[in-house]
Amino acid sequence: MKKYFNFLTESLICLALVVCVISNCAEDYDYIELQYADFMSESCDDIAENLAEALEVTPITYSGKVMPGSIIDELGQDLEFLKEGFQYIAVNDAKITIYVDEDDQPYVITYLLRRQGISEDWSYNQEEVNTHVRSVLTQVGITFDGSEDFSSHQCAGISVGHYYDILIKQTFGEMPLEYPYIHAEVEGETGEINFLKICRWYIDFDEIDHILSDNDLASIAANYFNSSYEVVAILDLDADGYYINKDRLCRMVGRALIDEWGSSMTLLIDIQSGEIVDTKKTIVY
Repeated sequence: MKKYFNFLTESLICLALVVCVISNCAEDYDYIELQYADFMSESCDDIAENLAEALEVTPITYSGKVMPGSIIDELGQDLEFLKEGFQYIAVNDAKITIYVDEDDQPYVITYLLRRQGISEDWSYNQEEVNTHVRSVLTQVGITFDGSEDFSSHQCAGISVGHYYDILIKQTFGEMPLEYPYIHAEVEGETGEINFLKICRWYIDFDEIDHILSDNDLASIAANYFNSSYEVVAILDLDADGYYINKDRLCRMVGRALIDEWGSSMTLLIDIQSGEIVDTKKTIVY
């Protein structure tokens, strides 16, 4: 009983320290609620129709609901936020799927004709490919202001053809966000878009003028790790990349061991308020 009381007391003290850190660091300021592009607020039918028109693959037919876990090839690691998907079949047999979150709001849009490519070379002009992808996205409702991190590469493999791989990330403070992003795969010979993935796209980063320093974030992480019954040892308290989680701009902060096999935990901390929004765990089996 005494041991439990001591643990509870220590936890409350650590929690109080976190509150003090946040309070001291966050003076009077206006918290900026992130807003995403208007097209993500439309109905799934309208989103699918608009994307199909931009890609010139109309008409489309509603196919039914799909579960995110059944299409990992399209979604990668974006499963944790998703509830279900609404799938449509385009005139070229490509699949357009609108995945919604737990609040039934569109979160990720995918277009899948095929993955990668079947071309024998990269004869289609790469700059024209880049322009075409931007044009499709603009028609859907995504605006670019030049601050985005845009990369375009020639890719090929033994089991796949030649294609262009395009990745677009939003930035904050000139640093690319780990999430959200746009990913496209385009045929090397024809410039046809084979695959397109559009994550929720935000529009008001430039309004954020209050952010916590790396030292503030490290203090918050240290207090959390010290009060956590899971943590075996703190490995570091570094603040790394920016990441959107639950519509909040966060940084990935710290890393702590949570078992003897090397599994670890890192924190996603809201850079405005200092609130710990989520934890990310890497489990070693």
